[in-house]
Amino acid sequence: MKLTIIFIISFAFGFLKSTQAGPACPFPVQFEQDGTNSTNVKIFFHGSSPDQSFLSDSEGYTVIEDKVSEQFVYAIQNQTSGELVSSGIVVGNVDPAAAGIPKGLVPFKNQPKTRRQLFEEAAPVWESPPRDRRLSLPSVMKNLVVLVRFSDHAGRRLPSQNDFNILFNRVDSNHALAPTGSVRDVFRFNSYGKFTLQSSIYGWINLPRTESYYANGVSGFGSSRYIEALHFAMNSLRDNYRINFSNFDANNDGKVDMVTMIHSGYAAEIFGTDQYGTSVNNRIWSHHWRLPSSSMWVHNGVVVHQYSTSPALFGLSGSEIGRIGVISHEIGHAINLPDLYGTYQGNGIGSYDLMSNHWGFAPSYSQSQLYPPIMSPWTKMTVGWLDPILIVKSGTFNIAPSAVSGQVYRIDLNTEGSEYLLIENRQPIKFDIYLPTAGLAIWRIDETAMNVEGFPGQQGNWPFNGKHYKVALLQADGEYHLERRINHGDRGDLFHANGMDWIGPSLELLDGPFPNTDRYSGFPRQLPQQTGIRIRDISPSRWSMEFKVDFLQRLSTTFIGGNGAAGNMFDVFAKKTIVLRLLYLHLNVQGPVSVEVWTRTGTHVSFESKPWLWQRRVVVSVDGRGRGKKTMLDVGGIQLNANTRYSFYIMILNGRMRYTNGNRVGRAVNENSDCIVYEGVGLSVPFHNVFSPRIWNGDLHYDVISSGRGSRRLATHFDGGSGQDGVMFDIIPYTDLNITAFDLHIFDSSEVMVRIFAKNGSFVGSEKNCNHWKLIEETIVAGQGMNIATKVELPDNAPVPLKHQEMHSFYISIINGTGLGNSLGEGSGTIAAQNEHMAIVEGVGVASLCGSTFHDRVFNGAIHYSLVN
Repeated sequence: MKLTIIFIISFAFGFLKSTQAGPACPFPVQFEQDGTNSTNVKIFFHGSSPDQSFLSDSEGYTVIEDKVSEQFVYAIQNQTSGELVSSGIVVGNVDPAAAGIPKGLVPFKNQPKTRRQLFEEAAPVWESPPRDRRLSLPSVMKNLVVLVRFSDHAGRRLPSQNDFNILFNRVDSNHALAPTGSVRDVFRFNSYGKFTLQSSIYGWINLPRTESYYANGVSGFGSSRYIEALHFAMNSLRDNYRINFSNFDANNDGKVDMVTMIHSGYAAEIFGTDQYGTSVNNRIWSHHWRLPSSSMWVHNGVVVHQYSTSPALFGLSGSEIGRIGVISHEIGHAINLPDLYGTYQGNGIGSYDLMSNHWGFAPSYSQSQLYPPIMSPWTKMTVGWLDPILIVKSGTFNIAPSAVSGQVYRIDLNTEGSEYLLIENRQPIKFDIYLPTAGLAIWRIDETAMNVEGFPGQQGNWPFNGKHYKVALLQADGEYHLERRINHGDRGDLFHANGMDWIGPSLELLDGPFPNTDRYSGFPRQLPQQTGIRIRDISPSRWSMEFKVDFLQRLSTTFIGGNGAAGNMFDVFAKKTIVLRLLYLHLNVQGPVSVEVWTRTGTHVSFESKPWLWQRRVVVSVDGRGRGKKTMLDVGGIQLNANTRYSFYIMILNGRMRYTNGNRVGRAVNENSDCIVYEGVGLSVPFHNVFSPRIWNGDLHYDVISSGRGSRRLATHFDGGSGQDGVMFDIIPYTDLNITAFDLHIFDSSEVMVRIFAKNGSFVGSEKNCNHWKLIEETIVAGQGMNIATKVELPDNAPVPLKHQEMHSFYISIINGTGLGNSLGEGSGTIAAQNEHMAIVEGVGVASLCGSTFHDRVFNGAIHYSLVN
């Protein structure tokens, strides 16, 4: 059998009490086997310790070495003992699926306790540090690095003490030894300069025993022999180097801050035999160990209570110095950072955190561990290097790359604050240079969770089985590749405008979509509940990204169906000022469906067949989910003012919607403290063939606008008297505010195109020069006719900001209409209407576009606005 390592994808395992180790090399091993049809078979090494590691092919079928044939074969499981045994089917010879081989077998079911478990049971329990531990990590820690050489490695070529001083301590890179930076750089960069690791290098110290003796057939795990090596090295430092161990106790707690043992062998977490014929079990697996009290080393009252160990050499051959990835990962444990690589069935958070896959996103094995992943926001928070900004209300937010700015947002999902979202802008910077794609990384944290992967389709009725990671990356593409052990991260994981640009609550708990912003802290414990939180309008990936957050409330009617047609009219009464963001519809069809949403102020009764008295607000195609399912419709932002009744007409153009027979048009179907939904009518064709009464099947999802910053309105009047194609007028703001909409006096009861222009300063001098104006909205509206307001809303994301005492002017023009109403005023500069926030000043009527003007005209209508602060 020939084994050739060509490049390195998977590993596993949860939070451990006393022993923590680095994950197996994730790049595949390529090999040839006699008698196979393939000469390019690849197998993958999984696990985080020698007694919990296994092999698989690229499709996830478990592989073992047949003890008789000495070939790699597909495994089957002994149903009694749980042991994996040979199927006799050689890898590369037969399709395992066609042969009936089960996928994803793991060798741990019903197995006896491992050496690791037995050792941990004998050791004192090391619990996770308390929350206030975050504040106590010192700014400087001392790292005692000791280079140890096994007795059978006397003739090997090893890096020098000075080489390791460069690897650990150099500021910035060294082309030969630390081309991307040193171990010190890793921690300085991740901590934003708040933490400095000072390493002192001693050795080489010659150990009295061989590598295989200290490995003890278990790669140094669960065996006291490797602790023998530690004690020998400490004794040698005491006797031969005469060091003062208290110099390595930066916080004066009587303990050496950390000890790092660099051994002279190759790492056991890389599968295969090394160039000297040493197998995995006879090499040392990189790990960190908090020692039981009986194994601690003490001198002059100073205790060595923990150590980390990593190889001096990279790979399985040659004399290239070890790399910063594994060393930094194991030192991370010394400052109380847990592993984040999940269990044997998943990949945790992959290469998005140093404490998950320290091999990184490098494109090849030769570059692995040179770019150890930047830590996740949660990891940085754990040691006090980052304080996220808490989002508590809806708004628009800008975010710079977290790697250099430390800017991260947090949204709590429960009142206890134990479950929350973290949002960071992840860009290809420094150690993240090989990030598959850039964008927003959105994390769900559940501080109460066990670290067990959960994903759609998992056995046990997920998500109700309670399985999910404590720290989980919500992957934008919904594929859950990390949890399913497919890879360590890919181009579909992060959110941006050129991919997935939003995430929100589930439509239905079991049917998703997944991932979503639902929380697990409901009752009974760990069962999901919808939150109403939506992150949307995420910008393209760039240095400064933008996103919006909605804290949506919900009012539901029913989804029982019973009847249906092409549309539904119904009324909504807003008790408070709300902004409608989403409608959940009940549609008959699956697949693309064209939907229109029309609204008007006032009831729909007597207006069922008068489309010219309605305003079409949304025209969109949605993905219908069929009968009994909720179909989501994003309506942008439709504002409903407090103490006002509105009509909605939802029209389906190429299908049917479901509704329910009612009792009486106008009867309240459901209400809460924000609004009321009433029974309405069904329609079989647009604005015709009415069926009455009918109950709309659906949900309203909306923001409540607080009274301090909600929509306000300043009106002149609708007296008319004259009308031209347009009107120009000035506004004087008495405070900072945002213009959000206009009520216009349009004479026509038909569709009219409206253009709204704006400029800084007065309109005077710009009446006939359109180049002085900026077009801020162009839309077609349903004119409401004489003496009735026709509302024109500006885009939700584009209000016009006005600054205190800075005059602003507007020019409103209509096309293909009879006239835009205005009234004869008292004279130029006269205030037509005002309140404590602004004044509307008399202006001019305008014929055609920037044409003839008619002086002393009062704009007929109203201006809607919100206060900035």
